[in-house]
Amino acid sequence: MTGSVEKNTVFSVRPSPAMKAAPLAVVAAAILLAIVVREPAVQLIVVVALLFVVWAAVGPRLTVSVGQETVDVAGIFYRRSIPVGQIDSVTVAPDDGMNHGLLNWPFTGRPSSPDGVRLNLGGSAALQISTTVGERYNIVFATNADALTCRDAIIAV
Repeated sequence: MTGSVEKNTVFSVRPSPAMKAAPLAVVAAAILLAIVVREPAVQLIVVVALLFVVWAAVGPRLTVSVGQETVDVAGIFYRRSIPVGQIDSVTVAPDDGMNHGLLNWPFTGRPSSPDGVRLNLGGSAALQISTTVGERYNIVFATNADALTCRDAIIAV
């Protein structure tokens, strides 16, 4: 039995320093609230909120895994495999690193919507993938060089 080992190239996006600092700004107020209000229920809520803030500052990441048959895009509570044969275009465009809507979540949108899916942890360049079936994916990278390297890896497949 013969087989080939498929090698994936994985590109990871972590929160920008500004995105890491924003949740930690909440920590001081939460600790002060826990000290001032001596109710166990309030203290439990503050502890849970603090755990979430610490996770939000260091835990989240977005990944783009480029394989021979698929490009896998993954974020917080989101994962999608895009068959390489369905990729129509891959471009890089400047981005402001902000989500433009009421919901500020690391991923927004649907693949079939006009703006597509947006995976964002802050950054300055967006990798834009369009498919032949009308789906769009925008992954915001910290730097233009990172987005271009990922684009080149997808084009090489």
